[in-house]
Amino acid sequence: MESEKTTVLKFGGSSLADASAFERVAGIVCSCENKSRVVVVSAISGMTDALLVSARSAADGNLKKAIPLLETQFTRHQAIAENVLRASLPHALSFIKSSRKEIESILYQLCDVRYLSPRVQDQIVSYGEQLSAKLMTLILEQHGQEAVYVDARRCILTNEEHGAAQVLLEESEQRTRAALLPLLRSQSIPVL
Repeated sequence: MESEKTTVLKFGGSSLADASAFERVAGIVCSCENKSRVVVVSAISGMTDALLVSARSAADGNLKKAIPLLETQFTRHQAIAENVLRASLPHALSFIKSSRKEIESILYQLCDVRYLSPRVQDQIVSYGEQLSAKLMTLILEQHGQEAVYVDARRCILTNEEHGAAQVLLEESEQRTRAALLPLLRSQSIPVL
């Protein structure tokens, strides 16, 4: 399998706007002739901006703005799951709910300290990609694919310059190979 070229399919936020967009992406992945595939997804369109504005609002002490701002985004994720998923719908709703609670906890902490550090900003925006990748994994599984969610934070290592971090290429390559090669050998589709 290592000698076979791997196809990396990358989908940005506008490609993941709603349930039908997720289905189109799943169709593209399923129709890829190369069985050695890696899927990389961004946050759904608007999610990263909403997370940033919400975090800044919380750090300014405005939880009344911060939390409702994200409700629209969580409702969108829930609608995608409800419109596409069947058997794995409870699992999807569970991780959406869990992410909502984790983000709200961060927002409350930001409101208490009244400071949004670059580290916390990086942390909170990562939820958008995590939610998209988890949803896409379940959708691909529903399409009969052996898809496996891989937390990209296990693969990519950066320096400590939060907000403007530089990727440590050699270490990241080693980690990525260690995480993805076993999955590719088993003909699973890693979703990051």
